[in-house]
This record gives sequence, structure tokens and C-alpha cells, in this order.
Amino acid sequence: MQPKNYHVEILYLQNKLDKDMQKIIQPFNIFLTLFLSSIYKVKKNYIKPCAKNSQIIIFLIISSINLVDVCIASFTNKFKTFTLTFIICCSLFLLILSYMLLMICNIYFSNNLILLILKLQEIYDTLDINKEIRIFCIWNWILIFSVILFEVLLAILFQIATKFKISVNLINLHIVNVSYDINMLYAIRVMSLLTMLLERCVTMIQFDIDNEEDSKDKPENVFVTFKKILDAYELYNSCFRILVS
Repeated sequence: MQPKNYHVEILYLQNKLDKDMQKIIQPFNIFLTLFLSSIYKVKKNYIKPCAKNSQIIIFLIISSINLVDVCIASFTNKFKTFTLTFIICCSLFLLILSYMLLMICNIYFSNNLILLILKLQEIYDTLDINKEIRIFCIWNWILIFSVILFEVLLAILFQIATKFKISVNLINLHIVNVSYDINMLYAIRVMSLLTMLLERCVTMIQFDIDNEEDSKDKPENVFVTFKKILDAYELYNSCFRILVS
């Protein structure tokens, strides 16, 4: 079934994040911004999409720098064979295309992702999983540093194997690879968080059933939370279906 379109305007003043949710998304926000793939920004405990104009300008600057780098190399006869020239031009095309895809996804899905984060926060506030979240945040940092370290080692091995001279084009190629890997890790960790919340909610429902809970409000609240988790899964699908497909 085709997911609903959640691409709506988000009011800045309604997007306040608590400290726990900020800790969850902090490593991804920092490194995606560092690798020129920021989706949102958090300022004074409020989350909002990054400006579209700034993302387009960054894309144009990066593309221009890469084009100039290739042009300079071609005019100085650094490309000694047609095959090498063809490979460099293809890599440049793929690099610009990759950056363009990242930019389009970041712009188009930014509101959806913010809605998902706010929905996760709303669910988290109704469930007692503080201990699990602390461990979850630690693993976020460990995994993201592992991904970056892996990409650095891969880049070093690539340089050793190919003996290509380091260029702007090559550096940007590694940067875009890291950006895609971090986005993929982001998708995996959000799914892990959703699974954690769902398991906790199911446990609470099962506990109420087993103990024949007399309270009328508690079971109803748990089922409301369960419905919110299902909505969050649908939002997740709308945010990450292109990345993970």
C-alpha cells in the first residue's frame, strides 16, 4: 500500500525536543551536517528543516568545485589516456548525481523526518525505557564512529591500490560515500528504536491482560500508544523507502 503523504508545513514553535530525544539524534545530526548532508537543525531545543536555499547553494558550490578541478586537470594534461579521462568524467557525473539525490531527498523528506522524530518523542514520553535509551544513545556514537573509521580505512586502501593522486573530486567522492552510509545507519537505528518501543508497548499490553488490570484508562492509553507506533512506522516508510530500497 502506498504510504500517505506527510509532506506538510511544520510550525517551528511546536517542534520542541526534550533532552533525551536530542541525545538520540545528536550524533547523526552532527556528522550529517559535517558531511554536507544536513536534513534539519536543532537550535535552542527546537527542531526545524534546514533552509532549502542553503542546501541548493552548497550543492552548486560542490558541483562547481569538482567541475573546475576536472577542467584544470584536463588542461594540464594530467589525463594521459582516453580511458582514464572517460573514467574520471563518469565518476564526476556520478558524484554530482549522488549529491543531487542527497539534496533532493533532504529537502523533500525533511518535514516527514521531523514529524517522525516528534512522533517518536511523543511515544517515548508514554513509555518507561530510560535505561534502554541511554544504552541506545551510546551505541549510536559507537556505530557512527565505526562507519566513519571503516570509510577512512577503505579510502586509504583505495589510494594504495590505485595510486591515484588525491584530488578534490576524489575527496568529495569519499565524503558522499560517508554521507550515504550515515544515512543508511540512521535508517537502521530509527527502525531499531521503533522496534524497541513496539516491544515495550506489547509487553505492557500483555502485562495488563495477564494481570487483568482494573484501570480503564491505562489499557486505553497503551493501545493509543500502539496506534502511534504504527503511524510512526508509516512515517518511517515515507522517509527512508528510497534510501533502503
